[in-house]
Amino acid sequence: NGPSAVTGGEWGEEIDKFDEVVRFNNFQSKSAGMHKWVGTKTTVHFSDGMLYPTFTEYHVPGATVVLSLFKDRFFIAGSYVIIRGGADLQLPMVLKFFRDPNTTWLEKDRIERLKHLLGLKGPKHPTSGMLAIDYFVNHPKVQLPVVIHGFDFFQGPV
Repeated sequence: NGPSAVTGGEWGEEIDKFDEVVRFNNFQSKSAGMHKWVGTKTTVHFSDGMLYPTFTEYHVPGATVVLSLFKDRFFIAGSYVIIRGGADLQLPMVLKFFRDPNTTWLEKDRIERLKHLLGLKGPKHPTSGMLAIDYFVNHPKVQLPVVIHGFDFFQGPV
């Protein structure tokens, strides 16, 4: 959640009425009082892959997990297995996570197309949030408009 998520109106109940609610990376909907502004519903979790699934504060049973950079960055995919599987001693959990039918990832060509559109060069890549917005805005089964709330994480305090 960006800093604007908790300014202005308390939109949590309205957000939870949407058919699909997408969260990014280390979103906070379980923190004390945050639900008033951001709701509690999560149907899709777009993640760079480093925070999920060993941390329970980001786990949402039944939500589809989209690993946004696994096919673009071997380092991210490998480090997930090494850190979460090896260092955290959670290898069975990691293997179960990869076999879960609710776990998927973006194709590399989709990431490359957005990199080109944004003018990113070299090792730079779009954020998980940008990849998620691009995915849903361009998905043929998504009914527009796509509503975005609290998407200013990199802006800093408002």
